[in-house]
Amino acid sequence: MNVPIKDGGAAFPVMYVTEGMTLRDYFAGQVLSQLAHDFCTCDPLHYKVVVFRSYELADLMIAERNNQPNETK
Repeated sequence: MNVPIKDGGAAFPVMYVTEGMTLRDYFAGQVLSQLAHDFCTCDPLHYKVVVFRSYELADLMIAERNNQPNETK
């Protein structure tokens, strides 16, 4: 059973455009760049762990973002 991933929608929304990078992918990419820099070795299994953790952190960021009240100044 495939459960849809809550991806946060478009990372860079433009009116009438629905294709492109999701917010989840954008967050994961930001995390990945730092994790890859800090922790990657030449072991392919290590890369898989880093990518998995990047998306795990992206999912946490989206969940937290969805739990925050919208505040306007």
